[in-house]
Amino acid sequence: MKKSSKPLVHIGYGKSGSTTLQSLFFPCHPDIDYYGIDLSKGLNNHEVRLSPTAKIYPTESSRKLTSLLVNLDRFQGIDNNLKKTIAKDIENAKKNNKTFVFSNENFSETPSAYLMAQVLKEYIPEAHILLVLRSQFDLIRSVYTYTSHSVKHVPKPYRHKYVSFNNWFNHCVINENNRGSHKAWDRDNDYIRMIDFHHLINCLEAFFPNKINIILYEDLKFNSKLFYKKVSKIMKVDFSKSPEGLFTHKSNVSANQSLIRLAALIKRLPFGKQFLKTEKIRNSQVYNFARGMIRKHGLKTVMKEETKKYITNRYKNGNREIAKKYKLPLKEYGYPF
Repeated sequence: MKKSSKPLVHIGYGKSGSTTLQSLFFPCHPDIDYYGIDLSKGLNNHEVRLSPTAKIYPTESSRKLTSLLVNLDRFQGIDNNLKKTIAKDIENAKKNNKTFVFSNENFSETPSAYLMAQVLKEYIPEAHILLVLRSQFDLIRSVYTYTSHSVKHVPKPYRHKYVSFNNWFNHCVINENNRGSHKAWDRDNDYIRMIDFHHLINCLEAFFPNKINIILYEDLKFNSKLFYKKVSKIMKVDFSKSPEGLFTHKSNVSANQSLIRLAALIKRLPFGKQFLKTEKIRNSQVYNFARGMIRKHGLKTVMKEETKKYITNRYKNGNREIAKKYKLPLKEYGYPF
């Protein structure tokens, strides 16, 4: 690196290239001292999550800080010893002429964006923020398909049972207007609030003024080299040293409704969920064929016009302000506008 860089914190969003960054870029670039969740040893970028012995945090202090920022409902104050350790780790990265990078997409999905930003400022006061946005239309489809086609946070007889897109979305609307959530990553109940980009950015700007860097997932999808050039410039790392295979990696593609229903049915069977996660199944030709079919079919979730209208009205004003202030082509990429 030619210039000294400040520590950088990548806070999400989920379903916006986070796993790709955490498995193929951050841990593998020689100019980066990576402090966040490391998925580089996963067989398919998710396999590492399933192994209880996998080391996904580089240090114990990295794990503690991640847990603290994700579980703000349990926050009880600043840990000064942890704060000193992190300061030393940042200083060591500077001495080694590397960019200190901390990453976890759950930070963007916190129930209290203001408190998250305030606590992060205490632990990494000089941080620059990297935020990857994706059209709310696509985020909602993607999260429903991969996560919330079967609701988790409900009583046992109903847990993991198939839920239609319209029922899931209406459930999110009711929760935002009447109940809300208290946990990060509660996509079953609180997702509409989570993807209010304008609110999150306002909270971050209160503690990190002029240090917010925003790039778009759509660049990764349509022009990955442009995406990583932007990331490298923000981090002040050498783009020419980007890891091999970075630009040929295929991002995950959502399954269609028939495959979702099939998975939901299998989960209802005795030991069905464990069956889907077993190593033999995940490494088998059948499983790899199924993954290929999922990629081939792509996204099939259909939104009603009234749902599209609700999403547009919910986010358009905030998106317009973000687009103007940060000079982002949100309208051109089909964001609610």
